[in-house]
Amino acid sequence: MFTVIPPESCLLSIKSLHLSSVQFWGDEYVATLLKRCAALEDMVISRTRYDNVKLYSINVPTLKSLTINNSREKRADDDKENHGFWINTPVLQTLNIKDTVSNFLMLEFTPEHSKSYNFICKFHIAVALSFPVLNI
Repeated sequence: MFTVIPPESCLLSIKSLHLSSVQFWGDEYVATLLKRCAALEDMVISRTRYDNVKLYSINVPTLKSLTINNSREKRADDDKENHGFWINTPVLQTLNIKDTVSNFLMLEFTPEHSKSYNFICKFHIAVALSFPVLNI
């Protein structure tokens, strides 16, 4: 379990980050980690049943590609509170989501050069998605 996040100076040049089965002291640690990755362009999140993060706050102004795989088996505590993803990535070009577990997904971005968006989502609680209409 991560209780201390590396200093910003160690993370400034990271362009690609893969998080798998993460355990942090609290959800805010993920937001702090991502904030310190000032050059981050590509991120993959693979959640497993051992992942203890409830709400991933992905506020990365430089992120171009995001892949989320959250098709783990449902846990008993999944219905007790919101869990999922809040995504704010203004230059995002590629978004792939496979999610059969989350009950919360908020997308806040205005992609300028959109390439593709794949949503393979099966939510057990209704979720409202809002994002810009793309004229293709």
